[in-house]
Amino acid sequence: MDIKVLDSLQVRVVLSKLPPYWNEYRKKILHSTNNYTFEQFQTHLQIQVQSRMRELQAINSKVNLITETGLTMTQNNLKVQKKGNKFKKK
Repeated sequence: MDIKVLDSLQVRVVLSKLPPYWNEYRKKILHSTNNYTFEQFQTHLQIQVQSRMRELQAINSKVNLITETGLTMTQNNLKVQKKGNKFKKK
């Protein structure tokens, strides 16, 4: 004998098990007018996980940008400022 569980219930159970920092995503899905099948939700969740991983990698990586004016910038702030022909550290 097979017991069928509604897709909407399966989706809600998975959402309830997500960690607290997923609250915004949880609210978005719960208040969405789309009725996802469980397979659609799995795909949507996997895309969200991959997106968050890319964002974390971008935040954690240190990127240096050298502009045409010779200023060197990092993600957070201006590190070196050009003054005449000499560079002056801030």
